[in-house]
Amino acid sequence: MVQKKAGNFLKLRWTNSLLTLIVLALPILREKVQLEDGGYVIARYSPIVLVGSYAWLKDWYPFLLMLGFSLFVYIATSTAIILFGKLFKFWKMKFLT
Repeated sequence: MVQKKAGNFLKLRWTNSLLTLIVLALPILREKVQLEDGGYVIARYSPIVLVGSYAWLKDWYPFLLMLGFSLFVYIATSTAIILFGKLFKFWKMKFLT
């Protein structure tokens, strides 16, 4: 019997990469910006834009934080793809056979 490696789900595949890029392109980070007249505006940022901005400004601590966040998103999407695949196989075997 061939045993699967534990980290095999993290292998670079086009579905994992595409879903990760879609999630990172969404404006999911928000900030409340104070205006001079006392009001505020909610600004939303995409993580990909922030990674590029921090690299351009050579602000390394937030740059590394955003890279860590990107790695977390990749691991979460890879796990979700594996779980939904197993759930779909279970559903297909249980209800379609």
